[in-house]
Amino acid sequence: MNKFAMEKICIIGGGIAGLTMALVLKKLGISFQLFEKSEAPNTRGAGILLANNAMQIYKNLGIGKEILLKGNIISKIHLTDNKFHPNSIQDLAYFEKKYNSYNISIHRSDLQNILVNNIGEDNISYGKELDTIDINNKTIIFKDGSIINYDYIIASDGIYSKIRQNLFPTAAIISAGQIAWRGISTISLPEKYAHISLEAWAPGARFGMNRLNENQSYWFLVADNDGSVFNIEYKNTLVKKFPLLAQELVFSTPTQNVYMDEIKELELLEQWGNNSIVLIGDAAHSMTPNLGQGACQAIEDAFILGELIQKYSINYGINKLFHYRNKKVKFIKNNSRKLGKISHWKNAQCINIRNYIMRALPDSFNRILVEKLFRLAKIDK
Repeated sequence: MNKFAMEKICIIGGGIAGLTMALVLKKLGISFQLFEKSEAPNTRGAGILLANNAMQIYKNLGIGKEILLKGNIISKIHLTDNKFHPNSIQDLAYFEKKYNSYNISIHRSDLQNILVNNIGEDNISYGKELDTIDINNKTIIFKDGSIINYDYIIASDGIYSKIRQNLFPTAAIISAGQIAWRGISTISLPEKYAHISLEAWAPGARFGMNRLNENQSYWFLVADNDGSVFNIEYKNTLVKKFPLLAQELVFSTPTQNVYMDEIKELELLEQWGNNSIVLIGDAAHSMTPNLGQGACQAIEDAFILGELIQKYSINYGINKLFHYRNKKVKFIKNNSRKLGKISHWKNAQCINIRNYIMRALPDSFNRILVEKLFRLAKIDK
């Protein structure tokens, strides 16, 4: 008999974190039910870069090839000035060989479809928006009036997590002071950019792009939130700080397919749950996107929690996930925040010094940082 057969595990939230958690539990043969507030699988969204650490996990879960078929390999990362002249080039071949895995850019909806298809929709309940939880009686109350009992909750309900608000009501969401626009263009990037993730820095702004597949390219723009009146159309003004290729990508994207958001993050928590509830992903540690690790760290949460459950118990995993994950998450959150500020410097002299230092740094320096991002935690035996 499965030692977990009598445990009722509920996953709240069907984004990347929740779906990955569901697949982890399915691979372990552990019963669960995932509850998602939307009425159907999400087909919206922009691009996502699955870094090597995330792809190591998805390969382990058996969906690496499916992701590779739908996405595009990214083998180099270019940080450039606003003319696309490189200040830093990170060749990822070393890590591709070391971990036998790649960085993959993919449309978010394609990734979600792959996850849902491998999980099975019988394990997912849509239209279930959380109203409240009763911790004392271990019940979940949804806005449609339905009530269910639980033994354990894995909360993957995002930066505005209602479950986190119940557990840690004073946890603050912090503005990064920046606005982001994201979109997908049907213009295919020139071949020289086919396997490059490029991010260009201008005073007070950034532009990034990478190819998703032969027919789609993902782009983003970021500007300082300086009190100006921002709207979707402002992207057309902002992108003129960058070369014509950037402008072509942005101008070719229909307004209804552009997403504009204020960049925010969650303050560092001192714990991610209690004896029967654990937070993962943005619900636990929403971070700025500047290192491209937000979704990747959510994926790591799910994987490491699965490892702890398999080696020890559900209770152990829920109570020890923070112990195994907090150091790396804290490192990434802090460095991502710093990078977001450095990339938006406006003083010309500071920019020149920054760019000079970036060009002078040896590859070994950048490799040390990237190694910290890509290396997965080892679980004590």
